[in-house]
Amino acid sequence: MHNLSRRRLFCACGAVALSAATLPALAQPHAASAQPGISPDQAIERLREGNRLFRVDDPFRPEVNQARRDMLTSGQQPFVALLGCADSRTPPEALFHAGLGEIFAVRVAGNSALAGAVGSLEYAVSVLRVPLIVVMGHEGCGAVSAAKAVVDTGVVLPGAIGPMVAPIVPAVVQAMRAGAADVTDAAMRTHAQLTARTLRTADGIISRAVETGGLKVIASYYSLDDGAVHILPD
Repeated sequence: MHNLSRRRLFCACGAVALSAATLPALAQPHAASAQPGISPDQAIERLREGNRLFRVDDPFRPEVNQARRDMLTSGQQPFVALLGCADSRTPPEALFHAGLGEIFAVRVAGNSALAGAVGSLEYAVSVLRVPLIVVMGHEGCGAVSAAKAVVDTGVVLPGAIGPMVAPIVPAVVQAMRAGAADVTDAAMRTHAQLTARTLRTADGIISRAVETGGLKVIASYYSLDDGAVHILPD
């Protein structure tokens, strides 16, 4: 994502480049909005409560009926964008008790801010007006384990897997230098934090929205064993 222009990012994820004149027209509130004008902190609390219900095995009854589908045909206004791992054990709608149209999920193994992922998040911010971006790492991430193997042994990963895990390597190195007892687990958390920090500070759509106070970008970590999503410090 380093110094890529908005147009290059959108092209990278296969989207048609949107002009500055087009974005405001697309960003008008949609009829499908469940909570228009929700603040970043309100979005965080909504996620906290949803995850609490998930952890206590509360019956999950998301709105997936015909009425909800009909409502969403006119547009969408999710309350959060989430950059998470593609791991099948980490479906964000389930972890946060969310239904159709509530979470704008961007998922790639290792939850890295690759070009397509950043372009998708920029779309969520500039067009859908989400107030919150969550970067979510998780326990037992295979992509982080692969990045550690690269650092430990210099193994060359096949196909596009190597470039995919390359952004995780700095987190592995940082965890090693810090003397972490469990380097892989520490790297998972560090990678989520570094990714969130990059999204907040790299010049572009996301950082400008953060500067205005209308957007927060936070890092989190999902524990497979107890189902808890922990918000990590900046």
